[in-house]
Amino acid sequence: MLYTRLGLTASLVAAAAAAAVLVTPGPAIAKVAFSRADLNRDGVVTFDEAERAMPRLKHVQYLKADANGDGVIDKGEYPLLDTFYGYVVDN
Repeated sequence: MLYTRLGLTASLVAAAAAAAVLVTPGPAIAKVAFSRADLNRDGVVTFDEAERAMPRLKHVQYLKADANGDGVIDKGEYPLLDTFYGYVVDN
């Protein structure tokens, strides 16, 4: 039982650390503007929209940028998505 609690605590600490990294803002200048990626202007960027605006974006990068796990990228999460894409384009 103690090992289970320690494992769960370690998992929670690791998840919190990962979440802190995920919400770190990206560069001040976006490579692809949010308004350009949000094709239907509904205030969120779906993977299909992101893929059209950022053709080299990988699905796993999109999922990592979706910090709250709701399946779409909002303006608060977008800087991280743009950072991931910038990494793909620059490297």
